[in-house]
Amino acid sequence: MRLVERVFEKPIEELLKQWYLDEKKSIAEISEISEVSTCTIQKWLVLFEVPRRHLTFM
Repeated sequence: MRLVERVFEKPIEELLKQWYLDEKKSIAEISEISEVSTCTIQKWLVLFEVPRRHLTFM
């Protein structure tokens, strides 16, 4: 977590909200950007109480 914060020079909570909520990136996309596993991203979303988006079907 600290490494990601150092690389992007922002707190991880702020980064997650920016990427997931504002930019609508998927967990997989965030995982690629941050070079952290999808499981870790999911755990961080829960830890920081970032509201999860619901799946929509077309």
